[in-house]
Amino acid sequence: MLILAIFICFIVLAISGVRHFNAPLLLNSNWKYLPFSLPVGVSAFHFHNIIPTISRHLKHDQGKIRLAIASGVGIGLLISLIWVTIVLATLPEHGGMNSLFSAYHQSIPATVPMADVLQSPVFLISGFIFALLSITASFIANGLGLFGFIRDLCACYLKASSTLAIATLTFVPPLVVTLTYPRIFLDALDGVGGLGETVLFIILPGVVVLKLLPHRASILQLLALTMILVGIFIVLFTSAELMGWIRFWFHLG
Repeated sequence: MLILAIFICFIVLAISGVRHFNAPLLLNSNWKYLPFSLPVGVSAFHFHNIIPTISRHLKHDQGKIRLAIASGVGIGLLISLIWVTIVLATLPEHGGMNSLFSAYHQSIPATVPMADVLQSPVFLISGFIFALLSITASFIANGLGLFGFIRDLCACYLKASSTLAIATLTFVPPLVVTLTYPRIFLDALDGVGGLGETVLFIILPGVVVLKLLPHRASILQLLALTMILVGIFIVLFTSAELMGWIRFWFHLG
């Protein structure tokens, strides 16, 4: 029901968002800004932490597991492509408060300037509900993954299996941090996506594959090496951005 509600809200959001669709804006391109999207891509399409949960729920059926992962990533990719296309065809690169660069400088999502441009209550309400439902779905998925991780740690090292204790260790620390520092998600997003998640979900899997196939030259080894190199680039780029060097190099103010 939650996923169905998300799809409905997204359809309403997309339909209401194309009112000022300006196709010529899609002809603008500047590939030097591509690295800014890489940490976002890592955050949007990582699923590694819920693989154990998926495997358990699907009875370790590899065919079903691959289908679940492929369809989940594919649906997310399709939604992202549709939304990014709408945004790029609505907001100019520069030009006042309602532009892509203005949103970047203010660290706000594209829905904020788009709401000013469209002046549509339907867009505003559907965007709010879509964001709320998406965060809820993400919380459920990551909560399940973290719960399973804590349960494994408790079983292996503490010899404990109390559901209440596991739930407490899983949810109380994030709750305390959130109540103490409500903006931590937005403030830490670049660091988490560009550093933590890149190391965990790009570099380390590549290293694991190389160690599993040490003496076999294969496409998998080439892919693993490519993942490691891309991951190192993202880490270096994000580190430079967090230190303020990127704004100087790219003349972003």
